[in-house]
Amino acid sequence: MNHLVGTFRHIDALLRTIESAIADEKDGLFPHYLRDLSARQKQSLKAAIDVIRERMRRKLQHYGLGAPGPRTTATRSAESALQFIDVALDNLRPKEMRGYGPVSDGANAELQELINEFHSLTASALRDLKQDDEVAS
Repeated sequence: MNHLVGTFRHIDALLRTIESAIADEKDGLFPHYLRDLSARQKQSLKAAIDVIRERMRRKLQHYGLGAPGPRTTATRSAESALQFIDVALDNLRPKEMRGYGPVSDGANAELQELINEFHSLTASALRDLKQDDEVAS
């Protein structure tokens, strides 16, 4: 039964990917999808997703299983993403970029300024997350 639940969890994640592709939301600075679906196609996909999820829910109920709850909090996910952003920024340091060729002093200064600015932004966002978390506790 664990395999069934795991497979359904995976299917639900794939359904969320489809939902993201058909959403009319802003998709960040580097969009993943060309928004080429017609209104009819979107409606059809949404209906199919609803049916698939309902059938999975019924099958889980049939076997006396419930859908497991979330494994992590949104706060923890955001914290991890912000920490990974800091790691990515560190990869812009000239020492890390040697394989791409020499970095001029001017470019080095610009990169360092960019790195410092973004580290400051991520640190501020992390502080805000932790501050609100402490208030909620």
